[in-house]
Parts: sequence; structure tokens; C-alpha cells
Amino acid sequence: MSTLVIIAHPEIQSAHVNQTWKETLQSRSDLVTVHDLYETYPNGEIDVEKEQRLLSEHDHIVFQYPMFWMNYPPLLQKWFDEVYTHGFAFDGGDALKGKHFALAISCGQPADHYQHSGPIGYSIEEVVIPLKAVINLVGGHYYGIHAIYNTDDIESFNTIAENADAYIRFVEKFAEQ
Repeated sequence: MSTLVIIAHPEIQSAHVNQTWKETLQSRSDLVTVHDLYETYPNGEIDVEKEQRLLSEHDHIVFQYPMFWMNYPPLLQKWFDEVYTHGFAFDGGDALKGKHFALAISCGQPADHYQHSGPIGYSIEEVVIPLKAVINLVGGHYYGIHAIYNTDDIESFNTIAENADAYIRFVEKFAEQ
């Protein structure tokens, strides 16, 4: 089984968590194909055929991104708008049917903010319901989320490295699906 990790972070070079996650994944080319949207498309012009081919070649897809106002970064939205087309992903297209999807999300806020009693008022699983609905629409299977919280205040590289190791274990288990 092949796993594609689609990274969508507009400033990954200065994002310690996502950059560490990316480097850790790249060291495991036996496990994943790493695809950084902002690096590949700095001008925002998406090669739809290339993206659809990448999706078709992989059985497992992880979307890695930072939480942006309870959503993902704008290039990933543009990517969905252009790549998930009629005839490819839905309405007569079943290229993604049966594929497995997971999320890797870095959150600036503490974990307790993602509770009904917290300032956000919703769990992270509830916040990503629209993306889970898209996975359902294309006939995919949702696996779950690997997350790290409070990224705005992490000062220890060890904390990030430990989370990156946990991310690899998450992807290994996910790839077995």
C-alpha cells in the first residue's frame, strides 16, 4: 500500500512543527511520498492532471496542515476546488472510492480549547466535519487525526521530535488499513 502526504503550509520554513514533520516523513521514503503544495505551486497554479495522477497512484492519503481559523490554508481549498472534479472524484468519477484518508494537524491553541467547555466549543473531530464529509462524498474511508496542540508556545525541540516520531507511528498504522 502506498501513502501520499499532501502538505499545505504557506510558511513551512518558519513552522518548526510542520517542517520537522516534513523532514521526518522525507527520511521515510519507504513509507510515504511527501508532496508539499506550497513548494510545488508557489504561484498557486495547480497542475490538475499531475495531482489527479498522484492521488490515483496512492491508496492512502494524509492531509497535513496547520489549523487556520478552524480550517485549512487557502491553497488546499483551491486544490480541492480544482482537483476533485466531476468525473474524477464524484458524479460519475470514482478515482478516490475506497481510498483511505487521514489528517495531520498542528494547532496553535491548547488541546483543552478543543472541548465543548473550551473557548472553541468543539472537539477537533467536530471542527473537521466538512473535510470528513468530502471524504465520504468521494467514497473514501476516514481514519483519524494526528494532532499537536499549543504549537505557538512549544519551546522544546524534544517535544516536537517526540510528536514527529508519534506521527510516523500514526502513518505506519494508517498504512496498514
